[in-house]
Amino acid sequence: LIGKCISNVHVAGAVSDPTLAFQKADLSVAPLLYGAGVKIKVLQMLEAGATVVATEVGAEGIESHKKLHIVNKTQFGKKILELLD
Repeated sequence: LIGKCISNVHVAGAVSDPTLAFQKADLSVAPLLYGAGVKIKVLQMLEAGATVVATEVGAEGIESHKKLHIVNKTQFGKKILELLD
């Protein structure tokens, strides 16, 4: 839905090489609400140089990083819009 509402947002879906997609992205999101352990995709996003907005669950086990923005589910959309502005 967001990809249809905002012209500069591209929702990639499944890709053969996520690292390449993360390198091209200005912003990546990890809106996880449950799960356990370190989220490898979030680490891959950061390693590729992407700015990441993640919930506390999405960032679980990951040290502070200048490109990692950890927010709760009520702040998630606002943070994305702030970073896209």
